[in-house]
Amino acid sequence: MMNEPRYDQGDLIGPDGSRWAEITGWLEPDEVVEYKKAGAVIAIDDCDGWVWDAPLDGATMKRVVTGTQSHRLTRPKYEDETILASSLWVSDDGARRVVVLSEENAKSLKIIQDIRGDYNHVEELGRFSSFSS
Repeated sequence: MMNEPRYDQGDLIGPDGSRWAEITGWLEPDEVVEYKKAGAVIAIDDCDGWVWDAPLDGATMKRVVTGTQSHRLTRPKYEDETILASSLWVSDDGARRVVVLSEENAKSLKIIQDIRGDYNHVEELGRFSSFSS
């Protein structure tokens, strides 16, 4: 039975009940595309609910912004704008990745740096790609 994904004590629970741990709270748009090409699942969490295994089409990617673009959108004149903020999650066995695109308000560069943490894209994508091949 498939359920709506949800968050539980810092983990993401997938529609099949699998648990996912967050690796980083921010990916740049090109990184999102690279994960999709490498076989990651794309999940969209917006006000209408969840879409698991969503396509990365043009309409979606328009809302996945760079850190610099997000920072600009924090200005008061854009306060009603929302973005799809991307985060990266790993399955319990380490073999699968999901990129969650969450509908949120834009974030400042300082917040993005904090939630991105010490994430290293080349290393992490390499780890994932080694499982995928």
